Amino acid sequence: MISVERSSVGKYESANVIPSPEVLKRIADYFDVSIDYLLGRETKKAPGIQDNGDSNVIMIAARDGGVIERKLSDDQLNALKAILDQMPESGNDDL
Repeated sequence: MISVERSSVGKYESANVIPSPEVLKRIADYFDVSIDYLLGRETKKAPGIQDNGDSNVIMIAARDGGVIERKLSDDQLNALKAILDQMPESGNDDL
C-alpha cells in the first residue's frame, strides 16, 4: 500500500501539492513504473520495458484503487471481449 490520505491524493491530482520524494517512490513501486514516468519525463513505464505499439494492453481499475495491467495477444483480447459481452450490465451509472 502507498499509505497516503485520500485527501492528499486529491491534492496531488489537482496539482495543489507535490508529493514528497518518498511518496513518489511508493507510488512508482505500487504501479511498477519509474518516478520519471510519473513525472512525465519518459514515455516507457519501467526501465527495460518498451511498448512498440504492436501489443494489446488492458488496465483494470478496482474500487479499492488497485490496478491490473496486462499485455494480451489478439486471441486473448478477442476471448476477453467475448466474455465481457456475455456479462450483465453493472447497473452502475457512475462508470
